[in-house]
Order: sequence, then structure tokens, then C-alpha cells
Amino acid sequence: MASSQDQLRIVLIGRTGNGKSSIGNSLLHSQSAFYSTRSPNSVTRNCDVKMAIVPDIDGRQKQLMVVDTPGFFDTDKRITNEQVQQIIASQIFTMTSPGVHAFLIILRVDRFSPEEKNTVDFIRKIFGDDVAKYCIVIFTCEDQLDRNQSIDDFINQSDELKDLIKKCGNRKFTINNKINDELLEKKTKRLLQMIDRMVQNNNGNYYTNGKYEQIERQRKEEKARREEEERKKKKEYEHALVAKAREEERQKAEKREREAREEERRKAEKREQQIRDEERKRAERREQEERERRIRAEEDARNERRRNEEREQSAARSRRNYDDDNDFLSNEMRQMMLSSHMPLPNISSMCMPYQTPMPTNSTIHRGSGDRFTGEFMATNGSANNRPIMIGPYGGRWYRNANGNKTYVRK
Repeated sequence: MASSQDQLRIVLIGRTGNGKSSIGNSLLHSQSAFYSTRSPNSVTRNCDVKMAIVPDIDGRQKQLMVVDTPGFFDTDKRITNEQVQQIIASQIFTMTSPGVHAFLIILRVDRFSPEEKNTVDFIRKIFGDDVAKYCIVIFTCEDQLDRNQSIDDFINQSDELKDLIKKCGNRKFTINNKINDELLEKKTKRLLQMIDRMVQNNNGNYYTNGKYEQIERQRKEEKARREEEERKKKKEYEHALVAKAREEERQKAEKREREAREEERRKAEKREQQIRDEERKRAERREQEERERRIRAEEDARNERRRNEEREQSAARSRRNYDDDNDFLSNEMRQMMLSSHMPLPNISSMCMPYQTPMPTNSTIHRGSGDRFTGEFMATNGSANNRPIMIGPYGGRWYRNANGNKTYVRK
């Protein structure tokens, strides 16, 4: 809201049909700010306020506030002047606080009634005795003056009208709301200049009274109360922001703590899982090693059984060969040993070593000068149990499976 120095507050007062709304539109440079139409009954039922930005006489921009009021002396008998007075009094003070710079009393040139001479008294009943210092009489329908008749001539025809003008400090102005826009704008500018001069003559003050002062006190108290409420709300808001920030920080700290615990839990689970995996791998390795050990043991057992079987088979063959050799010794060797004047060995008491089977067709071949030593080969090979011979030069030999001589190393 603009300050009182930057505002010009004007109230329009007049009889129904005198053109208050049209004057308000002209002041605001608008055609529709206030609803205006020709009617014997009041169009405005309540006080109505409109605003616009206009320049003052010094060229400074100022906010213009215009208040249109319900018309009095209405032809509608259901609306009395007392009712109009109550409506204005109940609404105008709040609208125009802290006070009014100008009251414009709107009259028609072609329709001035004797009752209208009491307009100032009507205004005084609402605003107080000193209100006339802030009043200007505005005559509408300027075009209804007779030819060569001035507004002063018109005023001088009625003592009541002259008395009304006198009460208002002889401040009067005429206007025709039907003239073209350019002329109407010039007339409106002159009217605003007259209002500014009146305000300056009143030392720049606006009209106020006890009611306005009461309203202004209430307004200031209300403003102070709102400011205090705003201050409290701001303080509460700041406290709420601090509390919210603290709560957010607490939640963040809790979140960080939860995340840290969760991270530690995940790490612990990961470590435990790694331990379980390592234990599982070790167990699998042990199982694999145990399987391999069992397989090797089974393989060794099979090999051992096979070797035992082979040993048994070899022993059986050796026994068979031994029997064959005994037969051999019993015949040919016996004759050879007897011819060499050697004692016969006790074959049945000899312990034969492990031997491989000897070919059944093996025989002792004696060359010239060779003789049997009485000893036999004791090996694990095919030479086992072969008779050892000695040559004429002392070489010891035995015959292999092919029947050839094989000398024995010393």
C-alpha cells in the first residue's frame, strides 16, 4: 500500500443520477472503472473503490484512489437518506483511512433540488464539522447551461446554491462527461490540479477525525500484531529449519552408522563365506586325495594280488622245473659226477632259491675239458638253477635258454 504522501484519496458524494460514477471514470481515465448508466434509482448500492496512477501538478506520479458512494435523495422510497448514511459510515472509513484529501459534491446544472442544499450537512453528519474545508462542488451537464450563461450566473439564481458553494470555500468546477476524449482529459487534468491546490492550501493534510484515528490505531495495532505474528512465524520457521537441519543431520548420521554396520556385516559375511569356501575346497581336496589314495590302494592291492598270483604261478612253474631238473640230475648228472669221481649231492635236502621256469628241453652240454662244478645258478632270471660248468682254462659258464654259453663273472 502506498504511503499517504504518495496517495490522493477522493470521495464522491451526491444525489442519485447526478453522474458520480462518470466523474470517477473520468478521474481514473477509464470508461469502465465504475458502472455508469442513466437511471432514476441508485446504481451504486455500496461504497466502491478504484485506483489509478496519475501525475500531480508537479509532474510526480501519484496513486489516485476514488471512492464512489450510494446516491442519496433516491427516488426509490425504500432507500432513505438515513440508510445511505449508515452504509457510507460503515464502509468509508476503512476504505479511506487514514483520511480523505477531497470530497467532491456532485450536482447537475439542470437538476438542482432544494434538498441538495443540505448536502454539506449530510456530509458533516458522517465525517464531522470541519469537512467543508475539503469539499469541492462539481457541476455536471455543463452543456445544459443557457447560451451565454456562465456557471456563476447559474449559481446566483439560487440562494441555497450560493450558500452551499460558500460553505465549500467557493470551490466549484464544471464538466461535461459527453465531450470528446481529448477535451474531457484536459478538463479532468484541470480538476485534479484544483484538488492538488486545495490539498496544498490545507498544508498537504488530509481530513481525519476521531473515527479515522481510531481506525488508524486499529490498523497500526493490526499491523503491529501481524508483524509480531510474522516475526514469531519467522522465528518458528527458523527454529523449524534448525530442528529440521538437526533432524536431517541425525538421520544422516544414523544412515551412515547403518551403512557402516551394514558394510561391516557384509565384510564379515564375505570373510565367513571365504572361510567356508576355503574349508569346502580343503574338504574337496581331502576327499579327492582320499579318493585317489583309495584308488591307488585298490590299484596297489590289485597289483599285489596280480604279483602274488604271478609269484604263485612262477613258484608252481619252478616246482615243475625243479622236478624236471631233479630228473635230469638223477640221470645225466649222476653219470657225469660219477665219471668225475665226485660225490653225489643230496638233491632232496637242497634249498632252491626263487627261480623262473627252466626250459624242459635244457640239457648239460660238455665240451672237451669242461666239467661240472657241482653248483647251480641262483638268480631271479631265466638262468636260475642252471648248472655251472668250468672250462679247461678255469672259466665258469652256463648255458642260456638258447643253448649258448654264458660266462659267469667272478
